[in-house]
Amino acid sequence: MASHTTPEKREWESSGGWGARHINDTAPFTLWDDTNHRFRWPSTEEWTWIQGKFGSGNVDFNGWLMCFEIDSPSKLIQFTLGTLLVIFVRPGQRFFDPILESGYSNHRIPDPCPTLRWPKMTHPTNSQMEGVFEAIALLAYVRAAIFLLVWNIFELETGDGRSYKSLSFPGVVVGRTALYYHEDLPFLGLVRSLT
Repeated sequence: MASHTTPEKREWESSGGWGARHINDTAPFTLWDDTNHRFRWPSTEEWTWIQGKFGSGNVDFNGWLMCFEIDSPSKLIQFTLGTLLVIFVRPGQRFFDPILESGYSNHRIPDPCPTLRWPKMTHPTNSQMEGVFEAIALLAYVRAAIFLLVWNIFELETGDGRSYKSLSFPGVVVGRTALYYHEDLPFLGLVRSLT
C-alpha cells in the first residue's frame, strides 16, 4: 500500500555544522571560514551580490548574526545569508540582539564544569554534553541545552512549579557564558519569532 503522506521538506544543507545553509539562502558563497572557525565579513564582490538582492539598507554584524534593514522582505523567510544567521528588519526598526536577560546568571558562582572544554565554534561531543547536563541537573531541571558559538543557553523546565532567585546560577559553564531561559515558549520558538 502506497503512503499518502508528503515527505518532510528538507530545510537545511550541510546540516550539523556552523556553515549550514537554509534552503532559502541562495547566496553563491559562504561567509563561514572553516579554517579559522568563524564567520567573516562579505568581500566586495559578495557585498555587491547582497545589495543587488536585498538593497543597501543598514547592516549590523556581531560575528555570529547579521541584522539587515530591508524595505520589502522576501515572501520566503531566509534564516541564513551565505550560511550566516540573518534577521531582516524594516528600516528604522530597532533591533535587539537575541541575548537572554533572565537575571539568573551570576559570574561569581564557580563554573560547575571547570575542567570540561571544547574549542570555540565547534560542537561538544556526546560525552561532553552529558558532563554539562550532569552538572546543571544538580541546580535545576533543564528542558534543553543549546550550545552556541561562544555561550550556552540552558532552557529551564516551566511546568515543574520551581522558581529561581535572581543571580542563582553560574554565569560561566564550560568556560563559556551561560544564559538561562525560563519561559513556556521554547527558546528556538522565540528565535523564529524574530524573523
